[in-house]
Amino acid sequence: MQRESARSLKQLKPVPAVANLLFAIERENGVLSKKIGVHIRQKSIKSEFSESFDAETEYGKDSVDKMDYWRSKSSVETFIPEMREQLKRDPQATFFVGSDTPEVFFRLRAEFPGKISHLSLASAKDCENSRSLKCTQIALADLLALARTRLFLGSNFSSFT
Repeated sequence: MQRESARSLKQLKPVPAVANLLFAIERENGVLSKKIGVHIRQKSIKSEFSESFDAETEYGKDSVDKMDYWRSKSSVETFIPEMREQLKRDPQATFFVGSDTPEVFFRLRAEFPGKISHLSLASAKDCENSRSLKCTQIALADLLALARTRLFLGSNFSSFT
């Protein structure tokens, strides 16, 4: 049963809009299977949603506090030592980074010049605080891109990770 489920999951194909985004990510960033994937989910849940959505009402105060606590442990600074370690093991390594915070890309590009690739900044900035259809499609393409990397470093309390 488990093998059949795994086989079925591998047969799923993204809708054309997501497939086109994934193709663009691969075209702009090179072969993902040679990269190390890094997912940095550091935005607090309270800052994630618009004023029309109350996270505490939706999830409960304890759950929001717990989520924010664990997300705070997934800052970009938490990942840098492990990324350095990966580069010690393989100096030719490069990283594909997914993040909910565009500033993460700037920080990592400064820390690891020539080693960081990611979704376009325009897409990231457009979707910084949105759960629109377009932004959800971009997030799914980002997730699928991360899944294609050879190794994955992920964040606490993230549905992606």
